Amino acid sequence: MKIFAHKRGSQKKGSLSLSVNAIVVLILAITMLGLGLGFMKGMFAKVSSQVESAISATELENPATADRPMTMSAKDINLKRGESFRLDLGYFNAYASDADSVQVNVVGCSHFDTTTPGTKSVNINEQEAFSVLIEAPSNATSETSVCTFEISSTYVDETNTTESLGTLSKELFIKVP
Repeated sequence: MKIFAHKRGSQKKGSLSLSVNAIVVLILAITMLGLGLGFMKGMFAKVSSQVESAISATELENPATADRPMTMSAKDINLKRGESFRLDLGYFNAYASDADSVQVNVVGCSHFDTTTPGTKSVNINEQEAFSVLIEAPSNATSETSVCTFEISSTYVDETNTTESLGTLSKELFIKVP
């Protein structure tokens, strides 16, 4: 008398069926995990760039306002040969349109190496910070130079034509002792 009789063929099919189901569930779980991680990475990238621009604009000692749409962190600097200085510029968009392209240009500063940031877009009544790196070459002569920093802004109108909003400028005296 067999109390626990079972067929050997059905046991094999059950175990095979269980392993196929486990593999399908595992693949679906890994796919969902990948999609979730990709979504979170995208959200963190957006939030971190917004926080970074907010922090950089508030780090300015004298932030730009509607009354002062362009500010600089220094009026004059002393640079030794081979030394560099980070100049922070503040820009406030007081125009009646969003600025699609805001760019920093350095004029009359040929004795120094300058690195300017790329273009940024700035909405109406918002501020943005720009940093310019100024380096005195190791063979710089002892003199005082005047460098002009310009912030120009443009927008694209309804007909896809690029129009200028205007250019702001400030001068900086750089002395090499």
